[in-house]
Amino acid sequence: MTDSAGSLTRASPGDQASTPRRVLLRSHRDLRVACSPTVIAQKNLIGDNSGNTIFTHAVHRVLSTADTTIDVDLNRARPDSAARINETYDQYVLPFANAFRPPFIKRLEKYAALIEQLTIPVVIVGVGVQLNFAGDDPESLEVARPTIDRFMRAVLARSASVGLRGETTYDYLRSIGYADDELSVIGCPSLFQFGEFRVRDPLPLTRKSRVTINVSPYQPRMGPITARNTQRYPQMRYVAQDLNTLRTILYGYDPPNASDYDPRVPYRANDELLKRGRTDFFVDPTTWIDWLSNRDVSFGTRIHGNIASLLAGTPAFVLAHDSRTRELADYHEIPYRQLQAQPEDLDPRDLFETADYTNFHANQRQRLAVYKAFLDRNGVRHNLTARPADRAAVEHFDALVEAARNRRPVTSVSPTRHEIRRRRDEAKQKSRAVLRKVNRAR
Repeated sequence: MTDSAGSLTRASPGDQASTPRRVLLRSHRDLRVACSPTVIAQKNLIGDNSGNTIFTHAVHRVLSTADTTIDVDLNRARPDSAARINETYDQYVLPFANAFRPPFIKRLEKYAALIEQLTIPVVIVGVGVQLNFAGDDPESLEVARPTIDRFMRAVLARSASVGLRGETTYDYLRSIGYADDELSVIGCPSLFQFGEFRVRDPLPLTRKSRVTINVSPYQPRMGPITARNTQRYPQMRYVAQDLNTLRTILYGYDPPNASDYDPRVPYRANDELLKRGRTDFFVDPTTWIDWLSNRDVSFGTRIHGNIASLLAGTPAFVLAHDSRTRELADYHEIPYRQLQAQPEDLDPRDLFETADYTNFHANQRQRLAVYKAFLDRNGVRHNLTARPADRAAVEHFDALVEAARNRRPVTSVSPTRHEIRRRRDEAKQKSRAVLRKVNRAR
């Protein structure tokens, strides 16, 4: 908010029940609006990775209060939209993931240019760096540092602090000059949307166990691990998250960069888990979480795929391969191991025999309190205070999401069925062309 002189002022926690507020939320898709998987794939409404839906949905849900109206920016906010945003909204809340990385520089520049023109409060939730597993290669971010600085300065001029994914991000930003009171380590907002919850203890795995694997295709070590466990656990299913695999499942065409990855990684239409119909893709986070509630365990390299499992109450184990996955697992005390240290014949049975969720459960309340304090300090209204009116607002939000969601995953089919469908479509197109010629000749 601004005072009469136009300078930014900090809202207090007591502002929770004040005048109506209109918030703009960064998200690729408004989950309250129905959208088919085909349209989502065509327009990339998952931001390249369906894991984005997990944390953006969580933030939207927590910000749903009786006196707040939330609009989703649909990833269309640009510097030239600053005047409209200033005029229309009281606050801009931007959930992020690993935005501090070289490939994201151009988009981060656009956000910095936009935020510099805003006169309303701007709140960043859950941003992080992407470094190696140990987080000891900050020089890899040198090319991005000017943009990170510009972005951070713009945000801190409009908020009390920046919400960070973990300690690695905190250490990096402190090393380049940011003060402790400008930085708030809050972890992943996904894990706070239901308050405190419990994950059930994992049962011993057998060949009949409903194992779920998630894979980052660019991690070659996941190739042999996936191939071995595809045979070891006949009920194992692969939950894919990347846009290219969604398009492969829908259309049967291999991604254009398929040759870049280990042939044992499930990434092509003819790969075992895809052609046998053992690959699923979720474009809606609530459907994803519901489905995982009926699985026995989840493991793999996708941090939000495993967080979705935890939210479902299903044990998950992270194979961390860089700082962005490790720092979240560290902060939330999610069981993990370093991927690069695992054998090619890794059996998830060994992972879950050592999995311990004691601290994950025991320290939830403290982490939730930190998240609440961050939101309060930045004047973000939320429903974590359990006001009766806010409970009704959450129920309304949940009902809208429930009505709009795709109730089943997009599941892979055999390449043969894709080929039959393509030939059928081609035949229809040829028939239409012949009919058009006949009609023109009449």
